[in-house]
Amino acid sequence: MEDSYIGVTKQLNIVKKAYSNIDSKYGPYDSIEDALSAIPISLRKEGLTVGILVSGTIYESWFNGGVQDENLIPKGIIGAKKIEASPDTALTVSAAYSQVEVQAILDELHDLKNKMRLAGILETE
Repeated sequence: MEDSYIGVTKQLNIVKKAYSNIDSKYGPYDSIEDALSAIPISLRKEGLTVGILVSGTIYESWFNGGVQDENLIPKGIIGAKKIEASPDTALTVSAAYSQVEVQAILDELHDLKNKMRLAGILETE
């Protein structure tokens, strides 16, 4: 009978006094930027979840679609992709609004709503 060997091939992150999530990469972090700087790309995996502390509440983000900085997105926005920015078309408003200024602001709001609908963040009417 052959000897069996069980080897550890992945780095272990052992945490003393672990909370419910025992992965040390979870955080929580004070910002997404802090999480990205604390976790080198070599330790990131698609699906890795991190906690971001905002005003005393932990919100979860995860690496979806890759392990680059732009792939860390808030959970609940599955498959969300960044949409190309459109140019700012609203004019600097004067002391008394003109119809052209108000229309430019409305046009930008309509553009924003359309992009939010395309991203699945805002429901269609």
